[in-house]
Amino acid sequence: MTQNLADSLTVTGLSAPAATAIANAIAANAVALGPVFVNQLPKTRASLARVLGGTGRARWLFLGDSITAGFNDSTNAITESSAASFPARLAQLLTARGYPARIAGINGTQGFTPAQQVIYDPRIAFGANVGNFARPGIGFALLATSGGGTAANNTISFTPEVNCDTVQIFYYTVAEGGSFTVNVAGGSTLATINTNGAESLVASAPIALGALSQGQINLVGPTAASTFMIIAAVLAYNSTVPGIDMVNAGTGGATVATYTSATQPFMFPFPSQPANSPIASALIYDFDLAVICLGVNDFQPANFASLVQGGSYVGGLTNLINAYQAAGTDVVLLVPPPISSTVTALNTQAQMVATLQQIAAQFVNPPVLIRWDQRWGSWLQSSANGLNGSTNNTIHPGAAGYGDAAAMIADSLQ
Repeated sequence: MTQNLADSLTVTGLSAPAATAIANAIAANAVALGPVFVNQLPKTRASLARVLGGTGRARWLFLGDSITAGFNDSTNAITESSAASFPARLAQLLTARGYPARIAGINGTQGFTPAQQVIYDPRIAFGANVGNFARPGIGFALLATSGGGTAANNTISFTPEVNCDTVQIFYYTVAEGGSFTVNVAGGSTLATINTNGAESLVASAPIALGALSQGQINLVGPTAASTFMIIAAVLAYNSTVPGIDMVNAGTGGATVATYTSATQPFMFPFPSQPANSPIASALIYDFDLAVICLGVNDFQPANFASLVQGGSYVGGLTNLINAYQAAGTDVVLLVPPPISSTVTALNTQAQMVATLQQIAAQFVNPPVLIRWDQRWGSWLQSSANGLNGSTNNTIHPGAAGYGDAAAMIADSLQ
């Protein structure tokens, strides 16, 4: 088992000696994970079978806070890359095991300003009029153009790192919505999409991009003043090669309420109006698997009374799981890794684990719990094993830690 883990860590980018040392330390201190039973995650297993068998694609969501986003150095988190996150490391590892996978595109703003987001994910580019969009009932951390000026100022661009021939766009219709067009590298218009209408989340039909290429995919928004193009997600892929399209929805500082508040819900899941109930929106995105890792910010001492004792953590997470399961999506609850006692009291961290276990137990088909905390032991153990971030970081894993998290999830799901 230790050698298998060392091999997995090497695939995620660690040197062989470092991977072996970390694998040995984990084996000495942590509880081994067994495979998940087939009937617990049927849609996930079916999606893996499609990809391996060459018959179709899969779509997986990773929902969480800065740990999911991939932050490392808490004093300069924005310089971290989406490529360092555990979902991205998981994609690398699954690809090496015969399941092609990648972070497939843009997911709102993930709480960044546009200037920050292009550092976090260099595949993305924005015109001068692109910014964050927030509106109660629709969501926040969405990308939008405000109209006015030139077409270039109202353009959202994504340059895939692999050859793609298809893009799907998730957008909102609103009363002040305008039409936007889609092209590759400034070429001919491939689609024109009208976003004027009642407030609603809409998924475009898959848009053919022509020949396979890594050309820049441009969404050119309306130029009329105060006319919006509001984008929730852009997913680009090669339709001729089966694979797993992963969406990283990690957002720094997120709590469960970030994703479920009725007054300001995030794009995942869902707007609060009836047309886009949680179940309706989950159906629109059509994920095979949702991996949810939330709790570090909810259980911090400053938030514990209002968010946990106040009920929003348990109620919101229960509603989130209900929505995905009702839409046919498998759910994994990923227990966060151990946190320094300077951030979260040890007894509070134990309460977080117990609360997640209680939430899972109330379901007829309980979401699968993967115990990241149990695998690593205490913060002191994970620090000694080289899994945590920089010395001034009391929350986030380091590169080795994110690599090990990827190995943990891959081994649990396969």
